[in-house]
Amino acid sequence: MTPPPRRPARRSRPTDAISFPSLVTSSPTATSATAIRESSLSVSHGSSHVADLTVGETIDCGTTTVTAEEIVAFAERYDPLGIHTDPDAAAASPFGGLVASGIHTFALTQPPVVEHFYRDSELIAAGHLEEVRLPAPVRPGDTLAVSLEVVDTRMSASNPRRGVVTTHRTATVDDETVFSLRNHTVWER
Repeated sequence: MTPPPRRPARRSRPTDAISFPSLVTSSPTATSATAIRESSLSVSHGSSHVADLTVGETIDCGTTTVTAEEIVAFAERYDPLGIHTDPDAAAASPFGGLVASGIHTFALTQPPVVEHFYRDSELIAAGHLEEVRLPAPVRPGDTLAVSLEVVDTRMSASNPRRGVVTTHRTATVDDETVFSLRNHTVWER
């Protein structure tokens, strides 16, 4: 019997970096996440280097709208709880109806941030996520407005060829925060 092929050796990471694959794409205007997958993306920020960023700057990353079908499809694959997959079970829950998985909510914010901030940047990887908050549910038909604030930029303590950019990401629905996180990303300098 032939042994299974060996996985290629992992390349060293720039830090203890992790990254999350984008599960949907987005658009700067309110559009269904499904329709957006077929659209082209453009960059609106223009800064591609750590030195070009301004601490305190807030980037409007646009909006994305989620449908009931998208909530159910995502949840059936990644977070199969009744509040995300079964309208009857969700109606009987404290939420009173179908709600998006927190993982889905996070995924919905990634494409607008990539489109408007990271796409043409010197980004290498996410290095550290913290302060992930989901203070309110995302429901079918909600349009998430996504923004990103540059909180800090600095040189890497472990590699002088790297910079670390700290951002605070927020998604709101009708001015109510539904998602936020603080992200430390590793960039080329």
